[in-house]
Amino acid sequence: MSDEIQKSIAPEAPPERAQYTKINIKALELYASDFQIDIFLRLSQQKFVKVCKREDSQAYSKSIIEKYKAKGIIDMYLETEDYVSFVSSIRQILTSKIRSAEAAGPAQQLGQLSVVHDVIKVSFNEGYINADTIALAKELTSETANSIAKIDIFEKYAEFKANCSGEYLHALLSSYLACAMAEEFSWCNSEVKQKIVLGALLCDVTLSPEDFKEMREKKNNITELSKKILDHPLNIALRLQNERDFISKETLAIIREHHERPNGKGYPHGVNYGSVTVLTAIYIIANYFIEQMFDQSYQEDFKQEKMDRIVELIKEKFYSGNYRKASDALEKIYHSRFKI
Repeated sequence: MSDEIQKSIAPEAPPERAQYTKINIKALELYASDFQIDIFLRLSQQKFVKVCKREDSQAYSKSIIEKYKAKGIIDMYLETEDYVSFVSSIRQILTSKIRSAEAAGPAQQLGQLSVVHDVIKVSFNEGYINADTIALAKELTSETANSIAKIDIFEKYAEFKANCSGEYLHALLSSYLACAMAEEFSWCNSEVKQKIVLGALLCDVTLSPEDFKEMREKKNNITELSKKILDHPLNIALRLQNERDFISKETLAIIREHHERPNGKGYPHGVNYGSVTVLTAIYIIANYFIEQMFDQSYQEDFKQEKMDRIVELIKEKFYSGNYRKASDALEKIYHSRFKI
């Protein structure tokens, strides 16, 4: 990244550490039985009530979590020190949990990975980018890449879509398609695929459901989007750029440029087709394909006619420089692998 570009936006300062940290109730359902913690509900901006004590039995804690999940509660809260320990504990047992879930099929397996993605998202946005968070993100990347290699994500989509968040589904679908496109090039290998998957998992990690809704309603029109949305690719890249043992320059480029376009009318910097590598162009096109394919719920089914139109649209829009190479790869694999 040039000094001029880097100076044009300062990375967002991580928020001050709060007393309590949000945790998806599904994460508690999957992992809370492995250790003892206090669990809270949020009643107002400042008021939290303890609903489980660390000395409670595992059976009791499980029943409380199930009760609030049945009531439609999505998030509960942990004291921040417990949250940090919780992330570390998930990392240590994730692989064994995933292996146990594999026998139950993709719905269980990918549902567990979606929960971990949500934990990483909260950790990132709360400023907890530490060794445990990075190790957990590595595990998530590895397990997601393994799933992509073993499961026909498009064909099996109906089986697991209800178990995953929209954000994880988007990352899963876009990285699956991008990895398939990358296989058309001689330089593709498992390491390249890991770079794609990590970029997909982190490229929108600071955005809220409201931000995603705005992007769809404004059709990613740069003249109408908020500064937070326009700046998020660079903010994420800048916060990660010093973690060089964790993240490659190729993945940083995917994060930084995944909303750019060949005509220079993307964001954050409006770079044109001459500035984008083939690998980044592959992810940009895969990301665009999935954006066009689904609404925000990600619960639609794949429709052949719609997919055909999107491929034709991509051929019309992404025809210059390295985008052309990526577009050609999409067309080739689409007709050979992804026709329903």
